Amino acid sequence: MPTKGWAGLTASDNSQATAIAAVMKKFTDEGIEVWLRFAHEVNYYQTDGTYQGTAADFKAGWAAVAAAVKSNPKVKMFFTPNIADLKTYQEFYPTDVTTVDLIGVDYYPAAGAGESEFLSAMQGFHDAYCLNKSHATYFCMGETGLKETGTVADKLNWLAGQTSSNVKAKMPKMIGTQWFNYIKSDNGKDVVDFRIWNSSSTDDATTKATKAWMADGTTSTSIQV
Repeated sequence: MPTKGWAGLTASDNSQATAIAAVMKKFTDEGIEVWLRFAHEVNYYQTDGTYQGTAADFKAGWAAVAAAVKSNPKVKMFFTPNIADLKTYQEFYPTDVTTVDLIGVDYYPAAGAGESEFLSAMQGFHDAYCLNKSHATYFCMGETGLKETGTVADKLNWLAGQTSSNVKAKMPKMIGTQWFNYIKSDNGKDVVDFRIWNSSSTDDATTKATKAWMADGTTSTSIQV
């Protein structure tokens, strides 16, 4: 996250980009493939002050980082804006499309969302770039959950809506989704429990429900969670 500006992330000064590449190499030297979500949600974070500058600054930064990791085949550049319309995605999409290995979106809908909501929100972006004959990418959700605390059933309905066989048929380049499995707190008080899996207990109700959902065989085996 370039929270301190774009210094070192330009063609004339790529010092920060090479520093990022060095950190990535520590992981890939251990045999770990890295999906690098550089400046994720840039279209949102430039509006709330987390990031500075414009889409042009982001594109220059992306190009510098992509060039710095180009020689490392285990680093995949992953473009993940916040939920928006296709025009906004196009505004921020990297200039050199060949530097994009994966695309996705960060999206937290309200409880009740399912397959139709997912396809309505994601298929246009998928089709525009994943089915592009000049340079096709793969699609994976950058991060997701429900924006409000919902029931376990609500959460699993949204997860099922992303991983169905119908979604795979309509979005053939979709290869995965990433659930924000976290309790968000404010001043020590839990605000939103996004979790579908409790890592400290495999025997609680939420984890049991998720295990049962994963075991029922209704999801597409080619979309990873």
